Amino acid sequence: MKGSALSLENRPGKITLAALGLIVCMFVGRIQEIFPLLSRLYLGKLAVALGLLLCLSSSRLRDVLGWKQTKLMAALWFWGALTIPLSVWPGSSFHFWLIGLTSLLVFYLVIACYASDLDNSMFLVKGMVLCGLLFCFEIIFLGVRTASGRIDVTRGSLDPNDLALMLVSTFPFFIAFYQTGKKREKAFAACLLVLSFPAIFLTGSRGGVIGLFTVLLAMTFGRKTKLTTKVLIVGLAGCSLFFLPHELVVRFKAVWNGTDYNYKVGRIEIWKQAARLFITHILTGVGGAQSHTAMGMAYGHTAWKACHDIFFQIGLELGLPGLLLFLAMLYTIWKNIHLGLSAVAFDEKNPVRILLENARLSLLGYIVCGIFLADAYSPVVPFLLAFTNGLASLALRTRAEQARLSKPLDFEIIRMERLAIR
Repeated sequence: MKGSALSLENRPGKITLAALGLIVCMFVGRIQEIFPLLSRLYLGKLAVALGLLLCLSSSRLRDVLGWKQTKLMAALWFWGALTIPLSVWPGSSFHFWLIGLTSLLVFYLVIACYASDLDNSMFLVKGMVLCGLLFCFEIIFLGVRTASGRIDVTRGSLDPNDLALMLVSTFPFFIAFYQTGKKREKAFAACLLVLSFPAIFLTGSRGGVIGLFTVLLAMTFGRKTKLTTKVLIVGLAGCSLFFLPHELVVRFKAVWNGTDYNYKVGRIEIWKQAARLFITHILTGVGGAQSHTAMGMAYGHTAWKACHDIFFQIGLELGLPGLLLFLAMLYTIWKNIHLGLSAVAFDEKNPVRILLENARLSLLGYIVCGIFLADAYSPVVPFLLAFTNGLASLALRTRAEQARLSKPLDFEIIRMERLAIR
């Protein structure tokens, strides 16, 4: 094997890295929605075009197109196209497929082409950290409090629940940045970790708060952590509860006192309605991004129409095949993480292991938040799908190279190398 296992291809130049960072900020950070002036630059279309250019310029594109993960993303994209004619609103479904699903596919391909190099992976982590910083800054310092007491930072174009889900999903990358960074980077990451609490609280998202504390619990008790670190995390989480905004406390109370905002029906009743619609449209669904339309038709135009659950959302919109593909993606992410961690279990300080452990926390945060929020088409899923596959491949190659030094003819080396090439 030529070169180090941690650098499998020629490192991209500064222009390529800058383009890669810009794509992460546009897809994950959604800077074109946070800053209204940027909307005139058609950054969404620019991101897709730039992503395609980066993919075509990558030497790994041919290998990436053969991955199982890529086939899953392509299958979801293709199935979304097939459901358009039977959608409750075909024109809107076509627009979502053309703009939404196509963009997610391109974003996945870009990350997949560049995530199998450790330096590139660390750069992607920095991109996720930058997105989290933008969210925190906008929510805390520039957010406008609405009549309901929640914070609006995008003039209504980005739902506070979406902001909370994205912050919870990027929160573990703050931790990864802290663990792998130098002194200044550690201080910067520590500030972001502290800012994340009030930022998520200010969104007023109950699912976001539950997801945040689930991630903290998993980080504290789900892996080897020093006792002092556990005490610090538990203490920080406990103290933060005293700073919950009054409006958020009221929203939590509304869940069990019968005054939930969901127009005469609570969250459970909405899930029941979504389940009924899923059964009646089980094959092709109601069309991509049309769960709001279908729920509105079921309840009436004055009803709150969101499914409030990623699994109900994608099952209702793309039917059982779409739901199975989505579940397969989540399982593949978990499998990538498990495979990569098994390969580098011998080295607790290995940066690949640190990134994989925090990617697992990001997946957990997304799923927990997703149980209460409707954001099935979040860029978090394609990002983790490509990111964890690249890290798993890197971990396996690293393990194979180290094993070769001690046992040149070991069949375990061959097995790991075959697993790494997918």
